Amino acid sequence: MKLIVERMIENNKHIVSRVSWETSFNDKDLAFSFQSEISRWGKLKMADELTRVFDEFCPSEQVWKIDSLELDLGQIDYADLHGSLSRKFSKELSKQLKELLFYAGNRKDKIEIVDKTTSKLSLLQSYLSKGYMPWWYKSESGNIHQILQALLKSNRFETINVLRVVGKSQGIRRRMAWQFKDDSLTKIVAGLEPNNHQQIIEFKDKFVGIQDREKIIQTNVSDFSREAWFWVLSHLLVERGSLFNKVTFMKSMLTQMASRYNFKYEELIALIERTIKTLTINSQVQSDFISTLIILSDESLSERKKVAKETPMNYWNLLENYLRCKNDKTNKLSSTDVNDLISSLSRENKSQFVKWLLNIKKHSSMWSALLLTINETTYAAIFYSVAPTHSDTLLSAINLMTKLVKSNQFSTTKNDLWSLSLDYLIDHKNNRIDSKSYVRHLIDVLAEKEKSSKLNLLVQFTQLKIWPSERSKSNIELYEGMISLYKEDLGNTNLNILSKRVNELLNKLNQYALNDGKLANQNDEILVRWIQTNPKEVFEAMLKYEHKERLQEFLNSHLKNEQAQLVIEKLNNTQASILIRIQRVLKELRSNDALAQVVQIIEGKLMMIGLQIMLISPRFSELEFIKEVLAQSSRMMSKKQLELFNEVINELFEHNRITVSQYPETAVADFKNKFRILNDQDVLIRTHVLISKYGSERIEIGGFLLNNFKDEVFITARVSDDDDLKLILNYLLQKGSLLKSSL
Repeated sequence: MKLIVERMIENNKHIVSRVSWETSFNDKDLAFSFQSEISRWGKLKMADELTRVFDEFCPSEQVWKIDSLELDLGQIDYADLHGSLSRKFSKELSKQLKELLFYAGNRKDKIEIVDKTTSKLSLLQSYLSKGYMPWWYKSESGNIHQILQALLKSNRFETINVLRVVGKSQGIRRRMAWQFKDDSLTKIVAGLEPNNHQQIIEFKDKFVGIQDREKIIQTNVSDFSREAWFWVLSHLLVERGSLFNKVTFMKSMLTQMASRYNFKYEELIALIERTIKTLTINSQVQSDFISTLIILSDESLSERKKVAKETPMNYWNLLENYLRCKNDKTNKLSSTDVNDLISSLSRENKSQFVKWLLNIKKHSSMWSALLLTINETTYAAIFYSVAPTHSDTLLSAINLMTKLVKSNQFSTTKNDLWSLSLDYLIDHKNNRIDSKSYVRHLIDVLAEKEKSSKLNLLVQFTQLKIWPSERSKSNIELYEGMISLYKEDLGNTNLNILSKRVNELLNKLNQYALNDGKLANQNDEILVRWIQTNPKEVFEAMLKYEHKERLQEFLNSHLKNEQAQLVIEKLNNTQASILIRIQRVLKELRSNDALAQVVQIIEGKLMMIGLQIMLISPRFSELEFIKEVLAQSSRMMSKKQLELFNEVINELFEHNRITVSQYPETAVADFKNKFRILNDQDVLIRTHVLISKYGSERIEIGGFLLNNFKDEVFITARVSDDDDLKLILNYLLQKGSLLKSSL
């Protein structure tokens, strides 16, 4: 049986556009029923399984795009169709996702992984180029206006850069002008022209106001306003020179207006010239706007047929002269002009701009003058020019560091952080740029500036109470970079500090779980990623953590078997060695078809269970450890599975990797006998043990009872007034026994 998932049914937060089945069935009489049951499973169960697996693999801050995925479910037992489908679907989907991630280059089906911001930018680009949302659009992302507003708020620089690129297309500029709202267009203009946007918007508004009052063109004001936005975008995205010029801008608006409404430019100027006489006595119109119109009118009336060829302006020299003599009164540039020029030149010729910047850095006085002149928008433009792939991460880090510095009341300003970050960026231009090296650079400089030790700064910066609540990849990476410095700079004291931070996070988890789910998720992720990056150190820190019940809650709800494996492989102790040996034996036992299913159940949680026991009961003897690992591995098995499980135990203790001779013969016999007794216990008693001893979740209890649904004791209890069953029902559902009685 094959299941083909093409592209990604909208289900909660995952989207699948189409599902097709390739099935064969060996009983014609039941064929219709078979198809109906598959359809029923697809409607009732498949979406939940899909969500569970995707949630397990795909981090919340990422978006995965998969065009097509084929799942081979193999043979399915009709007697257990729904259960088999759920198990095999989840297993095969997990397998295919792992292969997609690790062997993408060898597969015809591909996976594209982007973060949420990149995904929203892709949505925006797709909408602008096609006029409609792509297939993978999710309604929870909001409409195009909400998406654009969110991008302009949280990732303005990258969004503006994207619009600069796609805005070269006339169709896209027209779609922007006619589809986007005025407030969004105003923000876009502010991003495109940060130093002159107010004047541009004022000129545009005056243009529309004149048309509304004087009716220069026979068209309604709403359409004219949309056209005016288009002309503004066309000038800024296509026509604008290196230095903004208001006369050139106004001429561009008039030229485009004349072309749109089939006027000759000279005729339109003549119309406007007559309008000017009215406008000059209207106090509502600013003189700057009128004076620009007069300049254009005079220029049009000039009878000069040839214009002297102007010598091209060398803007590079102009900037250098400014930086050499910034305070010279004869300097023709203003600080606004300098910011404008740098932003423009960094986009127009990146390689030449970077060479120019590196040359300026060699001259300390000119470099200081540059840092004192440029504003945040210009800093961002420089970042994008020097290191386009890392600029967003650094910009986010600067904003976060500004909040951390302010929270600790340090003397360092945001402008200091900008200049320090630019120094780092240039120094690492040809090297690897990452959060760890960036943090090291900042800490080294700030420790000297704030007259503080590096240790003290790191301790103050890593206090979670001062960190923002937003959960983002860059925030987590910056935090990890700081923690990583402990390991390198603090030697043996690192474990104490890491232990303190783990304690803090686990304590916060308990607090946030009750009050703030968003912060709880953020801390969960930090802990999980610490386990991935520093498995041994985090294990040792958790081993010292005194609130074991809180630790157990975290491990049960967040730790995956793969993450536990990372920790076990890094540990050099007897219990870790036992787990690895058991794992190797189980791998060999997979070839035994009769035992394969039970072996798979044990393998699925072996490392996770073993790690929890090592943390909760570190003083167990070897045999006690093996006993508890196997006991917890088998606790959810049905009676039939337990019979096979006893065979697995025999195979384990007969294998040369698990030498029986090292354990007392009577202890091993008692050990095996325990599981034979467990097999003889009825389902209801085992359920009570799961609830009382292990505190199993309701969903686990439900699954266990479902696996044992045909057990004779359970069948008898369901049709009788069994007290044990009443207790279980009340655990699963409030007043569950009363509900059963009333049915």
